[in-house]
Amino acid sequence: MREGKCAAHARKAWISTSPRNGSRPPNWRTLRKLVIARDRHLCRACGRIGADQVDHIVPVARGGGWELANLQLLCAFCHQVKTRLDRGF
Repeated sequence: MREGKCAAHARKAWISTSPRNGSRPPNWRTLRKLVIARDRHLCRACGRIGADQVDHIVPVARGGGWELANLQLLCAFCHQVKTRLDRGF
């Protein structure tokens, strides 16, 4: 149990398949450049110029893939907010 909740209401653990664990595809740098060029350095959430963080629309931990259609460019703030929402916080 987490945070004093019963098993039925406890928050589910986040399954970490982070790139830090070695799950990045070998062509990650190419994919990253393609997403940045496609989105023209604009955050897809708020439209801010200068976005530089590539995000999975559907997280890999939740079955998302590494295809371009599942990648988007976000600013640091929007990426942080989306990550928290994905994790259920």
